[in-house]
Amino acid sequence: KAFPLEEITALVDCAPGMPLDEKVVFGDRATGVEGDADRIRKRYEEAGHFTVRVEVEPRPLDPAAGTCEVIYRVHEGHPTRIGRIDITGNRMTREDVVRRYLPLTPGERLRNDQILEAYLRLMQTQFFKSVDVNPRETLDPAVMDLLIDVEESPTSGLLNFGAAYSP
Repeated sequence: KAFPLEEITALVDCAPGMPLDEKVVFGDRATGVEGDADRIRKRYEEAGHFTVRVEVEPRPLDPAAGTCEVIYRVHEGHPTRIGRIDITGNRMTREDVVRRYLPLTPGERLRNDQILEAYLRLMQTQFFKSVDVNPRETLDPAVMDLLIDVEESPTSGLLNFGAAYSP
């Protein structure tokens, strides 16, 4: 319902006459029915449907000929909004400094590209050695909280000094 059928079928690589593969990876792209399901799932997550489920069901058509049809069942779930944003692991860096770099605010629709952007922004500050941004389910299926766990980089004890002399 969230997308036209043509947009979803364009994400499917499997075609009539192809061998049925569960998952084959070529470079950074997965093919086969599981790769198709991953692409469909990611498309829905990009639009904020984090509770999407994609089921793949191969049904035999002619066992003698070894043919089957593949049915993709998409359970869209609800568009997901951001509930609370919890930040952990920051010992030296104040919480408001961390929040300043987040492209996310409670109440707006949660999208995968925002999660990636939050991760990249926090890593680019070089304040942190590692950053994990994880959505967490709440009692309301249309709301997810975000847990942002950071590990701070060492900042003390570093001194750089340079000097030059020319006669």
